[in-house]
Amino acid sequence: MKKYTSLLLLTLQLSLQTAFAQVNLINSGAEVFIDTSTNMVIEGDFENENNGVFDVDGTLEIEDDFINTATFDQDTGLVIFNGPTSQRLAGDTSTFYFIEVDNTNGVGVVSGVHQLRHTLTMTSGSFGTNDSLVLLSDSNLTGRIAEIPLGSNVTGDITQQRYLDNGVTGWHIIGTATSGGTLAEWGDDFITSGFPGSTVPSFPFNNIHTYMESDTSIKDTGYHGASNITDLIGTGVGYWSYIGPVPLTLDSKGPAHTFGQSLPVSYTANKDLTHDGWNMVANPYPSNISWDEPGWAKINIDDAIYFYDPDNGVYASYVSGVGTNGGGPVIASSQGFWVKANALGAVLTVTEPVKTDVSTTFYRQKAGLSEAPLLRLRVEPSLGGLSDETVLAFWNEASGGWDAAFDAYKLEDNFSPAPYIATVLDTVDLSVNALPEIANEGEIPLRVKVKSSGSYEILISRKGDIDIGNCLYLEDLFNDSITDLKSDSSYAFFMTDSVKDPRFLIHTNPKPDLGPDTFVVRGGSVLLDAGEGFVSYFWSNGSTSQKLEVTEPGIYTVQVENQFGCLGSDEIVVDLDSSTTGITDIPNGDIKFGIYPNPVNDFFFINTAGLESGLYTLSIYTAAGALVYEHDEFIDENQQQIKVNARQLAQGFYHLQLSGPSGNFVKQLSVSR
Repeated sequence: MKKYTSLLLLTLQLSLQTAFAQVNLINSGAEVFIDTSTNMVIEGDFENENNGVFDVDGTLEIEDDFINTATFDQDTGLVIFNGPTSQRLAGDTSTFYFIEVDNTNGVGVVSGVHQLRHTLTMTSGSFGTNDSLVLLSDSNLTGRIAEIPLGSNVTGDITQQRYLDNGVTGWHIIGTATSGGTLAEWGDDFITSGFPGSTVPSFPFNNIHTYMESDTSIKDTGYHGASNITDLIGTGVGYWSYIGPVPLTLDSKGPAHTFGQSLPVSYTANKDLTHDGWNMVANPYPSNISWDEPGWAKINIDDAIYFYDPDNGVYASYVSGVGTNGGGPVIASSQGFWVKANALGAVLTVTEPVKTDVSTTFYRQKAGLSEAPLLRLRVEPSLGGLSDETVLAFWNEASGGWDAAFDAYKLEDNFSPAPYIATVLDTVDLSVNALPEIANEGEIPLRVKVKSSGSYEILISRKGDIDIGNCLYLEDLFNDSITDLKSDSSYAFFMTDSVKDPRFLIHTNPKPDLGPDTFVVRGGSVLLDAGEGFVSYFWSNGSTSQKLEVTEPGIYTVQVENQFGCLGSDEIVVDLDSSTTGITDIPNGDIKFGIYPNPVNDFFFINTAGLESGLYTLSIYTAAGALVYEHDEFIDENQQQIKVNARQLAQGFYHLQLSGPSGNFVKQLSVSR
């Protein structure tokens, strides 16, 4: 056995690239440094005693027990427990950086407090904490437990710290990485008020709230204040908490949340799709997690997540690879956030693979919008200060309407001094607005609000090559000024809180609207109107008027030009009215005859419920009366539907006739490609 005396200083230089092995190591009072290039293997026990100092930047492999009664302060190195039998951690306080457990017989704490700055990795076997593992947190790092493979586990209590850095005293969304704790765990970390057991129970301000999605009104009215300091902290629940003064460190103690965890989400149809379904949840794991990692189950959940940034008084959002106000896919441990359910049966669960070692700021890429050209608009005071931003993303999978996979709502702190900016879809404000690659959206309102009068700027940045065919101009309706969003970098303006809202319009490619496909009666005419306000018109038949009178069926297109020289087009199918084909729509009586989907692309279904059993003839005619399909089909009275292949039909309008024992039934059918 080798023993280092108190006079020995062992330093292995970074350049040596050495491997150092021995049976046992007992450091009795020496200062020992293991540099980054060194791998030291201890085939027996490791002991550090008699005021010894052990500092590890490299790798220390221990195959038997770890006993520290002096100073073990692992700098940035790795300690691997990989013995052939179970291993013990004992002694006083030890501080690790990386720990790896690779021992199928397990590693367990028997005495002492063992602190972790960075990551506990379970390669094989389990780790028993003896309720004495502390995951440290400071302004640089927060200790974490990496993805736990099947067959391994972390047992016993842990203490999870969460450092909140220097900033404003204000609202945070927080959660816990451990189970079984109460609000008392936070009550000794920051001042609580307004409920029994809090620091100041008589104060008329409850500073810890949960959110109840099922409350029958808009999002901001679902907050419920804490009822007692003994309230349990729910797994995956977000807590809207007024915290300060910062910096400070939160902590919670209990068994770590591991493996599958369900976050409490619901959808209640109270008001409308915009306001219903908001849920305030939290990262349940003692680790950062990523919204983009596999391991989530997201059923009837929008793909956007939202964080509150108390220092800047704005909400950050992230969806499909694009963030605003610093939002991203990584969710810090103990961090709460908002998600939105969009239908009944909403489910949001996490499993171990969602964990990530990517660090993130506490307040808050995958394929998708991260690959799309982006236009980012940020508003801030001209002399600097708090800011806010919104993003337009150009992605052909987007519809231009609301897309749960690509769009993100705009959330606002009404009490924040920060300015506000959002694009408007119908009446809904968005922080991320995904449009088709060529944005034929006409005019998109841009809502800008400020809390105090003054000079402001909209800063314009672009990512990727926005298609040359895109028309993107910003119009200030108050000043009648135009800014080219594809080339300019900023727009300065003076604004008061009383200026018209929305004050700005983003002009994209013009959007003429010829209306839905229509019919023309034989010998008659139909008037097509591209809409007023365009500089020029050009129809497929050569006409240059706003309106076009047509007398023959066909496909008609119009191209228009707006005041910026940008082009847009629309198309309409004009078919021959069925009243001129000799085919009439026969009343169906009490039988619920119908076809769906309609319009159809590949296949459609005919509802046959209620028909008598027998042989029926299915016939399909063009709008001009030409028979293009006929098939005999035996229908049983208990049969609910029949399936028809429409792939052989060209795009256009048809008349479907079903004739048999129950009578003749006719429906119009539209084929759209």
